[in-house]
Amino acid sequence: MENRDDFDNKSKNIKNRKTLKPLREHTCNLKEKNGITMVALVVTIVVLLILSTITIQGITHTGLFSSAENAKLEHKRAYIATTLETKLKISQSEQIRGTDEEIIKATYEDVKNDLDEIKKAGGKDIEVGEVTSEEREGKTEWFFEVKVDGDVYKVALDGSDYLGKENELSPLIQIKTVKSTTNTISVSVTTKRNEGGKVEYYIKEKAASKFTLAKTTDQNEYTYTGLKQDTTFVIKAIAIGKNGKEKESKEVEIETSTVPKFDSKEIEFAVEPNTWTNKSVKVTAKPKVDTQGFTLVTSKNPTSSWTKVNNQTFSTNGTMYVALTDGNNYGVTASHEVTNIDKIKPVITGVTATTNTIKITATDEASGICAYAISESSTMPTKFTVVDSTKIFNKIIENKKQSTKYYVWVKDQAGNVSEVASTTTGTVAGLTDANTTFSKTPNDWTNKDVTVTAATTEKNFALQTKKDNGEWQTTGTQTFTENGTIYARLWDGINAGAETKLNVTTIDKLAPNAFTPKATVTTNSIKVDGTTTDATATSTNGSSGIKEYRFSKDGGKTYTNAQTSATYTFGGLTQNVEYTIVVEAKDNAGNTTIGTVKATTGTVPTASGATYTPNTWTKGNVTVTLPTKSGYTTVYTTNGTAPTKDSTKYSAAFTVSSNCKINYLYTDGTNIGGAGTVNVTNIDTANPVINTAITGSGTTSTIKLSMAVSDTQSGVNKIIWYYKLSTDSTYKNATDTYTATTANTTRTHTFTGLTQNKTYNAYAVVYDATGRTTQSTTINVTTGTVPTASGATYTPNTWTSGKVTVTLPTKSGYTTVYTTNGKTPTKDSTKYSEAFTVGNNCTIYYLFTDGINIGGAGTVNIGNIDKTAPTINSVTENSNTSTASTATISTSDNGRIVSYGISTSATTQPTNWIATNKVDLTNVPVKVENGATWARVFYHNNVEGSVLFANEAEALSTNSRYKFSVLNNLENYRNSSGTFEFMLQYPNDTTQYNRWIQKDNPAKVTVANGTGNETASGYKAVHVDWTGNYWGGLTRSTATSACLINGSVGHGNWFYAIGAYSRYDKGIPSYSATATATELWARIDNLSTEGKISLNVTLGNITTNGTYYAWVKDAAGNVTSKQFTISKVDKTAPTISNLTSSNTNWTSGNITLTATASDTESGLYTASPYGWNSTTTWTNSNTLNVTKNGTYTVNVRNAIGSINSKSIVISNIDKTGPTINTALTGSGTTNSITLNTAISDAQSGVNKIIWYYKLSTDSTYKNATDTYTATTANTTRTHTFTGLTQNKTYNAYAVVYDATGRTTQSTTINVTTGTVPTASGATYTPTTWTSGKVTVTLPTKSGYTTVYTTNGTAPTKSSTKYTGAFAVSSNCKINYLFTDGTNIGGVGTVNVTNIDTANPVINTAITGSGTTSTIKLSMAVSDTQSGVNKIIWYYKLSTDSTYKNATDTYTATTANTTRTHTFTGLTQNKTYNAYAVVYDATGRTTQSTTINVTTGTVPTASGATYTPNTWTSGKVTVTLPTKSGYTTVYTTNGTAPTKDSTKYSAAFTVSSNCKINYLYTDGTNIGGAGTVNVTNIDTANPVINTAITGSGTTSTIKLSMAVSDTQSGVNKIIWYYKLSTDSTYKNATDTYTATTANTTRTHTFTGLTQNKTYNAYAVVYDATGRTTQSTTINVTTGTVPTASGATYTPSTWTNGNVSVTLPTKSGYSTLYTTNGTIPTLSSNQYTSAITAGSNSTIYYVFSDGINIGGTGAVNINNIDKIKPEINISNNETSSSAILEIKAADNVGVKSIVTSGGKNTITNAQNISSKELEYNLELTDDGETKITVTDIAGNTVEKNYKLKFLFKQNDERTAVTGGWKENMFLNIYGYIYNVGYTKNNGLLTITAEPTSVDQGRLGTWYTNNSIDFTGYDTIRSATWFNKNSTGSVELRVGYNSVAQDNINTIKKDDANGGYWSKLTANILGKDKSQVAIGTNGGKSDFVQIYLACMYIFGLK
Repeated sequence: MENRDDFDNKSKNIKNRKTLKPLREHTCNLKEKNGITMVALVVTIVVLLILSTITIQGITHTGLFSSAENAKLEHKRAYIATTLETKLKISQSEQIRGTDEEIIKATYEDVKNDLDEIKKAGGKDIEVGEVTSEEREGKTEWFFEVKVDGDVYKVALDGSDYLGKENELSPLIQIKTVKSTTNTISVSVTTKRNEGGKVEYYIKEKAASKFTLAKTTDQNEYTYTGLKQDTTFVIKAIAIGKNGKEKESKEVEIETSTVPKFDSKEIEFAVEPNTWTNKSVKVTAKPKVDTQGFTLVTSKNPTSSWTKVNNQTFSTNGTMYVALTDGNNYGVTASHEVTNIDKIKPVITGVTATTNTIKITATDEASGICAYAISESSTMPTKFTVVDSTKIFNKIIENKKQSTKYYVWVKDQAGNVSEVASTTTGTVAGLTDANTTFSKTPNDWTNKDVTVTAATTEKNFALQTKKDNGEWQTTGTQTFTENGTIYARLWDGINAGAETKLNVTTIDKLAPNAFTPKATVTTNSIKVDGTTTDATATSTNGSSGIKEYRFSKDGGKTYTNAQTSATYTFGGLTQNVEYTIVVEAKDNAGNTTIGTVKATTGTVPTASGATYTPNTWTKGNVTVTLPTKSGYTTVYTTNGTAPTKDSTKYSAAFTVSSNCKINYLYTDGTNIGGAGTVNVTNIDTANPVINTAITGSGTTSTIKLSMAVSDTQSGVNKIIWYYKLSTDSTYKNATDTYTATTANTTRTHTFTGLTQNKTYNAYAVVYDATGRTTQSTTINVTTGTVPTASGATYTPNTWTSGKVTVTLPTKSGYTTVYTTNGKTPTKDSTKYSEAFTVGNNCTIYYLFTDGINIGGAGTVNIGNIDKTAPTINSVTENSNTSTASTATISTSDNGRIVSYGISTSATTQPTNWIATNKVDLTNVPVKVENGATWARVFYHNNVEGSVLFANEAEALSTNSRYKFSVLNNLENYRNSSGTFEFMLQYPNDTTQYNRWIQKDNPAKVTVANGTGNETASGYKAVHVDWTGNYWGGLTRSTATSACLINGSVGHGNWFYAIGAYSRYDKGIPSYSATATATELWARIDNLSTEGKISLNVTLGNITTNGTYYAWVKDAAGNVTSKQFTISKVDKTAPTISNLTSSNTNWTSGNITLTATASDTESGLYTASPYGWNSTTTWTNSNTLNVTKNGTYTVNVRNAIGSINSKSIVISNIDKTGPTINTALTGSGTTNSITLNTAISDAQSGVNKIIWYYKLSTDSTYKNATDTYTATTANTTRTHTFTGLTQNKTYNAYAVVYDATGRTTQSTTINVTTGTVPTASGATYTPTTWTSGKVTVTLPTKSGYTTVYTTNGTAPTKSSTKYTGAFAVSSNCKINYLFTDGTNIGGVGTVNVTNIDTANPVINTAITGSGTTSTIKLSMAVSDTQSGVNKIIWYYKLSTDSTYKNATDTYTATTANTTRTHTFTGLTQNKTYNAYAVVYDATGRTTQSTTINVTTGTVPTASGATYTPNTWTSGKVTVTLPTKSGYTTVYTTNGTAPTKDSTKYSAAFTVSSNCKINYLYTDGTNIGGAGTVNVTNIDTANPVINTAITGSGTTSTIKLSMAVSDTQSGVNKIIWYYKLSTDSTYKNATDTYTATTANTTRTHTFTGLTQNKTYNAYAVVYDATGRTTQSTTINVTTGTVPTASGATYTPSTWTNGNVSVTLPTKSGYSTLYTTNGTIPTLSSNQYTSAITAGSNSTIYYVFSDGINIGGTGAVNINNIDKIKPEINISNNETSSSAILEIKAADNVGVKSIVTSGGKNTITNAQNISSKELEYNLELTDDGETKITVTDIAGNTVEKNYKLKFLFKQNDERTAVTGGWKENMFLNIYGYIYNVGYTKNNGLLTITAEPTSVDQGRLGTWYTNNSIDFTGYDTIRSATWFNKNSTGSVELRVGYNSVAQDNINTIKKDDANGGYWSKLTANILGKDKSQVAIGTNGGKSDFVQIYLACMYIFGLK
């Protein structure tokens, strides 16, 4: 579009359209009548004049010829513009139904193909631009431009215009395409008239108020970068022409997309190393998804920085974050945590030694300790011993030398090695009488061998003994069969101490006297008394006396431990059993005598009476109370099993958390009574169940929720129902409670008081009787809408002076409420119950309400009560929708209505009352404007030329939507002075109008065509904005076929048309071009007033919808107003609710687009509302057939022409078949072939493959179809055909389908199947004899099924399938083979022959022997077939009735074999009965005889020790003696141990002083007790004598305190610290030699953060491990100082490097960066001056190695290594050239120096300016060197070479012998010598041309003295050529010709003999050298030359 400057320029060049338009019309008329144009005539006359032979040399540019030139130029332009418009009119007449685009394109083709008329007007350089379009005032304007000799003309539908000179016009610009990514928007524009100009690209976020200039460039494409993702931007572009004029494009909105997120499942993290390390860890992110278009970035701290690498290296543990970025925005991150870095050394917390062992204790809290090393040298070994990783390390290393110092280290999994620790081994003690004792067993008399045991008080060593001269044995015991000596020493396994010895004595073998015991019984015990005396001594045996008794309850099979008392109580006996009691009396020598008695035990009672609480439903625990009984223990189970005596003991009421069956009974510790049972069944463990999901329904004010629920346990007893508005954040609720119900029951709840037509969210929580809950899903329920009320009536409904009875409608379920004051009712307004009366006119609003919400209001207007006058009956709006509306007032009054009006308020009367008069204003809009009252007498909306008047009658009188006229009644609007006053308006121009007075009735009076300056009779302007195009008021049109009335008075044109029958362009002629709508108003307030009883008038133009008030006034002054609403003004474009595709799936066919549009106001344009991809081509079809992918736009217009658009992208049309990327391959098994191919389809994707195969010998293929989710990527697909024949060749191919059904077939391949292998390797079990079944195991092979037969027949593929080992019950032959389901392999066989039938044999009868608690049974057995493999051994006390048993299994043995079994846990000194049952391998049995076996007696224990035996705050380790065959048991509370006391398995610890009693037991019986007393527990904690203090540097804190411990001494402090803002402490441990004295200890923490407060404390340990913790203190670190004071040299401008010196500070290092970033700890460390090679900012800081101080900066900005620039232009004269040398530099030009050739050296200098100019005059050919130096010393040189053609005359003279002051002339290829003189730059021909030898001229051109190579400037020539039509063509040249283009000075035969045209214009240059040529004879020469001189003003 043109801007204001273009119109101004046009006005200057053409004056105005008032001048141009008539010229067009006149010329057209002349051409039609006479066949010759006026322009042609004028041009002919002018040419004849200027071609005269008059010499015109002295006339300048002023005066006559100056005017002639201007006139010629204006007429040329007018002629061209008229020519173009004529072609446009022809196209319009030919394309009468064509669109704008079609008409303009037809005109374009006509102009482009026929340039003769333009050439006739003098056009030489003609260029016809392409057809384009531009949005203008909401419409699309199609046009093209024509450039003629630098002038630009525009051809559009409204005519052709001369726009101006091309270099003076504004450019044109349109945004062509816009695309976006996540961070960029790419825009391309199209421009016109912008050659050499720029384009400014602007952008803003949609919500921003201002645009930002992003780029100024000469490119028509630009990409905005660095944008925010997911943001809507607005862009525009401004074209800035080379002339400085601008044009702005329309604004376009576009949204950036969003960077994809990374789900953790889409990333694989590779960690290297991925095990513990003390080095750095590298984590690499490997995406599993396509990230094309984005960059993967990683970070350790995503809030600070990201790096464009896929890995991060961690020196400490941390987290790596991964995201996608577009360079500006980031997607959602995934992360991986690094936890395997451990750089902290493990800590050895203790090293202790014995004589031969070293114990190491150490900790490592991170990776854990995994190895240790030990050495006698302090140098750490290279090899460590590997152990299982542990954070707390305890290790004892054995076999070390005594009295030796050892060094130890530990290593963790990360490779960190601890500090070295050391210890010295002890010395093995020597034995002496003081530390050694010997004990004998027995110690006195014995009838057996004597056992001597040595013991020592020395601990931690092994005791060794030997007899006499025997070998040393690691035992303290030796057995003597005769008197002898025992020797003892200490031994640690490696080292030995000094020895000691003891002698041994005699034996007694006489037994005690015989006796009978006495017995007393309970349920589980028998008390026995067996008192007797020892036998009298003899000469061979002594009488050693009774030593002890042993007791047996099983007839002597087992015995108790020996005791001195003759009484013993047997406990743990079986109730109601007879026992045989045996008492053994033993003397001191070990001789025994037994006595026997029988006794029977009592019975344990049955338990009952258990209870539990609560006994109602609960979701918690239940407390169970069981019965108890004195003398018994209650035991129970909770799992429903029967209790045993060892079941859980009941001590008090207990709880259970789940339903269970509790069985309980009484036990005496051995026996149990009858069981009681209590069932707990009231614990509810399951949540209630929602069986039918929650549903909801709504009324207008309620929602009802419903769901079916159940709970099979405690039952549902409550539901809490929740609801909220979907737009709210908080739920409300209500609770319903019920009797607990287990059955599935539907429950409902209704919420009331809700808002109508709203969506509510609702859910429910169901509770069972125990409080367990289940929550429903959340649903949406929408309330209904209260209906709109209507149908009110009132009586009477005619005029009345009384009251009116009003009847309002009612509706079931609603209440009718109403108001009589004109206000809209609320729910609380007056309730309607029956008809009521009103006494005044009023508006009654009524509506339905549900008590909460209200429906739409109905209205009943009571207007028939007349108590005042006048009355307005109605105000109705114009029924048609338009951009302006009218309202008709209907009134009546008993008197006379004298005026009416309109206002916007019910309380404000009209400012301008309209008087009633004789004019009938029914349906005639009236308005007050410009100080007068007007009635609209004519209105026409041509709707873009589609609505016209059919004839004169319609133009005089009509009333429709787009046409209104009362012109037939126009005479009634003549006022008393006999004139009309009119106002003409165009609704699309709201600021201008014409208002005038005239006498003529324009509907009747015609003014004949004349000069065009005529006016209507009596014409008088009142306010006239438009005077052009022959305006003179309105008269009847002389263009009778065009319109009824127009304003071009006295002229044939029809501007200001009223009542148009024809369209002009797309409208009707207005004051200049065309208008869509026209209005003519006649003034009526100057007509005589006339009162009306009734009045029907129209008010208008009302241009805004809203509420208005109509007023009427009667003769008495009473007024009445009435409100009305204007709602049919339509200023809104149509709504496009949907634009859909007929197929959203992939298709290979076409797609139909369907638009759904509506317009709720004016409605859609009836005939053709849709424009597909066009706003000029319209159709009535709302569908479009689409054949290819792309963006499609539908434009929709409404009845008044407003347009809306909507676009859709079609991308699912696929007309290309899929691609097979990897050829089909195949592989085979024995019965299958697998086909494989890689395929892709870039559009709809591959979704199916049909695979084909056949035997190579077959003719027909079989196939199978695989379907997939459509995939575009290259994907490998496979298919397997099964059931094939082995060892066969198959043919196969595949057909690939894309989602549209397009196919591609593969090549056909051959695939061969394999062969099924032969089966072998079957086994069966047992493989030995069996009396049962044999289990057979057959071989299997992957890919095959094993089949078999058991009847000896050959298997087939259908035989029994082998799934696992199977059994056969009889001997048989099994054949088996492999099959693939189709084919079979070779057969294997297995024979089963091992069924056994014989029982085993007892060859040697069973025998038995006993220990104190065991009996050993033995017998020899055999089985000659399957062999003996099991014996069940049976035993019982001889006094018991029931046997117990044990089973021994063996490898089946056929030979005679002796088998033994030992029963344990028996009573010492008792007799047991025993027998055995023998089993062979098949289960056959044989039973032995029953025998009696008696048990022995347990010995007395002694020799306990404990360690440490010095002070300790911890536990003491106690070592008790052990004895082979016995268990040591003990107590630590001083009580006597029993067999059930704590078992001793290894040294144990005690934490407090105590007395430990211990004895031997065989598990059933006990021996005599020993005792050890522990008394060395330490109880005092260490003491902190001086409180902890601390001090800090910038990176350290030092802690200090004084400590002591008066007992074991302080040997360790753990120091703790943390940042005050942290939650976790770090620590370090210091260990010391244990010290009791008060000692000051310190510790320093390093690597801390500066200027931080740390919390610190310490924990003090004594040698026993007791601790005392200090108080916690705060210590603050210092601050690293800010660095400053850097310098650099040189500091002035330089083109070299700069040396930078940075400051240093004691105690700190200086760090720096040169890339503009702030230094970090990893930045460069400053050691000496650094060199800067380019301008930069160097940042530097001080660092203590951990922290950095404030940043200093030094800006290096004095380095300039950029050479200056030289720009040279040539301003020539006839005898010299002025070189304009311009030097520029980014920092400053120092000098320009020129030298060389014939020029002297010249200097120009200015060291302060960035630009420097110097003019150098050159008068001779040659080369000049220009040198420019900037202030930094950078230098650039340029050589400039120049040649003058003007000077060549002298050179031609030298070459050819003449031609001084001559030029040459080429006339049609012949060379002439022409003399000339110079006169003020004009060339005058002084002589007739003389023919010259062309060869001589050629010699001159080719002579080496005229060399054009390498010159920057060549003075070229100007030619005038006479063309074939006789007019003159100017071709000029004044340019820099490239060195190889000098040949352009030649004849161009291709263009009819004309000379080639050079590019640059020399018009206006001084003293140009001219060569002239024509293509005719020389007789035309002078005339052509002179004519051209003066037309074009050449100097």
